Amino acid sequence: MKLSLILLVALAACGSSDGGHVISLDATRGDACTALGEALCNREVECGFILGSQVPICTAQRVSACCTGTECAQHSVTPELAQQLVDSCVAALDSANCQILWQGILPPACTPQ
Repeated sequence: MKLSLILLVALAACGSSDGGHVISLDATRGDACTALGEALCNREVECGFILGSQVPICTAQRVSACCTGTECAQHSVTPELAQQLVDSCVAALDSANCQILWQGILPPACTPQ
């Protein structure tokens, strides 16, 4: 599955978003990558692509494809926009069509405009 979701959205994102948590001003790109990776991996479980026990490994792989080292520690200059991007993408992933995800196509909310 393509990782363009994580790679592209995380460029602007910086916070975590899991069930309505508010972004903190010290949140990082790594936090956004984790939130997006978890959302994608959880949807992969729901679609039957991976087992629930594989979510931590799946998330770690998504995060490492999204950012590494000091890159993950970078802060966003616009945390409010970052939160909106992460929230929109996570919501879109929650209801994404499994067959479309299987093809590596991500919801429009998960790609930059």
